[in-house]
Amino acid sequence: LIEYRGSDKVDSIKLMVDSGASHALLLDPEEDETIIIPEERIETNLGKGLGGNINGQIGRIKGFQLNDLSFNEVLASYHDPGIYNKNIKRGSRSGTLGGDILSRINPIFDYINGYMYYYKGKRYKNGFIFDMSGMQITAYGPNLKLAIINSVREDSPAYEAGIRGGDIIKKFNGDNIQNILLTKIYTSLRKKPGAKIKMKIVRNGIELKKCFRLRKLI
Repeated sequence: LIEYRGSDKVDSIKLMVDSGASHALLLDPEEDETIIIPEERIETNLGKGLGGNINGQIGRIKGFQLNDLSFNEVLASYHDPGIYNKNIKRGSRSGTLGGDILSRINPIFDYINGYMYYYKGKRYKNGFIFDMSGMQITAYGPNLKLAIINSVREDSPAYEAGIRGGDIIKKFNGDNIQNILLTKIYTSLRKKPGAKIKMKIVRNGIELKKCFRLRKLI
């Protein structure tokens, strides 16, 4: 159970720990009426499942408390209504707690007894930062060494620079795409507002150079 501060009200909710998820929190307002989606939010692709893309929204909740550890201005994801199969058993939890939280608390899992122990990690005080480019990027090809832009949010730095869904990334900040990890790209796109991003893309067989500066979208 965690203390959830979605508004001025404090509620306790039950979450499943998902160590394979990159998000901080994925909350289910369909299942728990105490969960309120923030007014300031953006539409986004939350990931992919067996049935394809999982679309939803992301916003910031005021915070939550995990026993004696407090987190403020946390990024929370909300899947679109009806996104999960109705045959899936519901009612046991209000969402999931993912990697963006786990990376801050150094968890130790006792699978036999069903406990999770944790203590503050080096990233405990770091702020929760969302992608500041507007791009959704996917790795593909041999050994997942290539990258393609799935989509680009309108009114985002990447869109304003002329980058579009379907563009293939050839170079990112001077590095050949085959020589860098996708995680490094994502880290660069969350670095800091104003950071300059330079890319060489391929569109319809034509190479194009694009440049933009990051800014906060949420």
